[in-house]
Parts: sequence; structure tokens; C-alpha cells
Amino acid sequence: REFRALRQTQLLGTQAHLYWHTMTLLAFAPRPTTDLRILREQLHTQNQTLPMSMGGSFFIVVLWAIVISFWIPLFTVIWWSMAMMLQFALWYYGATRYRERVKNGVISDRAVLRMARLSVWGSLVSGCLWGVSSIVFFPSPGSVHVEYQYLLMLTLAGLISGAAFAQGSYLPAFYAFAIPSAAPVIILLM
Repeated sequence: REFRALRQTQLLGTQAHLYWHTMTLLAFAPRPTTDLRILREQLHTQNQTLPMSMGGSFFIVVLWAIVISFWIPLFTVIWWSMAMMLQFALWYYGATRYRERVKNGVISDRAVLRMARLSVWGSLVSGCLWGVSSIVFFPSPGSVHVEYQYLLMLTLAGLISGAAFAQGSYLPAFYAFAIPSAAPVIILLM
């Protein structure tokens, strides 16, 4: 009991420490631009890289679902995979609407701001789904499948690197993906 209480206290202290560092990072992070011309170009660049990043993410989700199905109940893997596929469908729908609007001419300022918000929310949902996967699918340290912890860390590092490429033009969307996807694994490893 004492060990468990001590471990919980350490974990809460670690979470508070990580929260403090995250808030510090966000406080000194570059602010999103208020110039709508720049924002329009940032979103355009992000949407140009979207097909490549969605294809890579889809491949990683399928591969990861196959790998984790060896030690995680199939029902849980299917639910997580379905949530990821729904998220991909929503990204595809948003990218298709964006391309239609670009074909029809210049996008209004109001639509640009709305797309920026949707981009951040979509990245946040995706980051949270990967963060949930790192909590739910994280093998316990004494488990036979402990080597999958390394695979999970490498997968998340690759996804965050890909997000830097795909969403680097619009930093709020990148932060919305990177922080919730990496934070749970960092906390679990402390």
C-alpha cells in the first residue's frame, strides 16, 4: 500500500511537472498569425501535404492494429481502429471541401478562420486518439510484450515527425497533435 501511494504521488508530481513544462512551451510558442493572407497560405500548404500524411497515417494505423492485436483484445483494437477511420473520413471530407472552395475562387476570410479552427480540432482529435492508444495499449513493465513499448515510442516519434512535415506550416495544428499524442507515453515512462 505504501509503495502504491508513493507511486501515485510520484505520478501526480510528474504530471504536474509535465503540465508546467507544456504551459511554458505554449506561453513562449509563436502566436498564430493575425494576417489572414498568411493564414490562408499556411492552410493551403497544410492541405497540399494532407494526402501524403493521411496515406502514411492510414498505413501506420492498420499496421499498428495488426501488431497490437497479439496482446490486446480484438474488440478494443477494432473500436480504436474504427475511431481512427472515422477521423480519417472527416479529414478527407474537410480536404475535399477545401479543394472545392479553392476551385470556385478565393476563400472568404470567415471561411479561412473556420478552416483554421477545424484544422486544430482535427489535429487535437487525432492526437488524443493516439494518446489514448498509448495508455490503453501500453504493455505493463513486467509483461512478456514489454518490447512493444519501444515500438509504441518509435511509432509516436515517427507520427510526430510526420506531423512536423504535414502541419509545420500551421503550428497550432501541430501542437494540437503532438502534445496529446506524446504526453501519455512520457508520463507512463517516468
